Amino acid sequence: MTGPSLKPNSLTIIVPVYNDKDSILQTKTRLEKVLSDQPFESRVLFVDDGSTDGARDLLREHGIDHVAHERNQGYGAAIKTGAQHVKTEFLAIIDCDGSYPPEEIPRLMECAPDYDMVVGARDVRINPPLHRMAKRVVCHVLTALFDQNVRDINSGLRIFRTKVFREYSPGLCDRFSLTSSVTYGFLLDKRPIKYLPIAYHKRVGESKVRRVSFTKSFLESLVVMRRFCLARRAQAGESQETPPPQSRVRKIGPPLAVFLLGLLFAAFFMWPQLRDPYASHGDVFQHTWWMVTYHHPELYPGAPYGTYARSLSTPGFQALYF
Repeated sequence: MTGPSLKPNSLTIIVPVYNDKDSILQTKTRLEKVLSDQPFESRVLFVDDGSTDGARDLLREHGIDHVAHERNQGYGAAIKTGAQHVKTEFLAIIDCDGSYPPEEIPRLMECAPDYDMVVGARDVRINPPLHRMAKRVVCHVLTALFDQNVRDINSGLRIFRTKVFREYSPGLCDRFSLTSSVTYGFLLDKRPIKYLPIAYHKRVGESKVRRVSFTKSFLESLVVMRRFCLARRAQAGESQETPPPQSRVRKIGPPLAVFLLGLLFAAFFMWPQLRDPYASHGDVFQHTWWMVTYHHPELYPGAPYGTYARSLSTPGFQALYF
């Protein structure tokens, strides 16, 4: 039941901003165009997370609805701050870098009344191969553990029931792992999640994610969320542990082993992209070390990748890979 302070059938879109000055106006225009003819009441709220590029001044100059942090606190903290100012039944989050299509929001909103969270599951083929493989490993493991088809654990385009998001807010990470931790919390509490496939585009500007700190934050956020959910169950007098059936344990073993071996395989044969995942978003066969040795063996005489590259360049492997 909707709380008295929340307007039913209404939506607030939270847009976290950190040094995104060049994309703010474009994002605002696209959102307003999408929402102008929708049957539900809507509001767009930008949250400036201590930007240093003049983003806050731009928001003020154009009279854009926003709140601001005096210093940078993190992506998750910006979303939680925005959620405190929401007075609608639903809240959505979307990045300001143009990577997520605002045009998908009405489609997600159609499913929102039937779910506590609706997630835009990205087509991530523009990401480097190692990133794609890592996401698949995480999603397959969670799918096997929780018997839900987890299609995207950390998509930045999703819609929540506002009251439900606020329930989980104390256990959510202040950094980029907020989306991962809230998904994990829903899985722990057996809340059904709706996934809808969406397009995913190359961002405007540079990524603010740093691999080492993100991985550390990701793992820490899952631990914190698990403790938070267990504490909630204890307060409600529920059983804290729900041991998985033995069949589920057997089910996850072989896929996990295969994916871990695949991850090690990718790390060895795609070392240049492992060192700099955002060096190229083009065809993997043109931008990895082993294909260079295949097409130009004179550059790396005696390199161990040459022979193996020939087997990886067959039509059959390419079809299997993609």
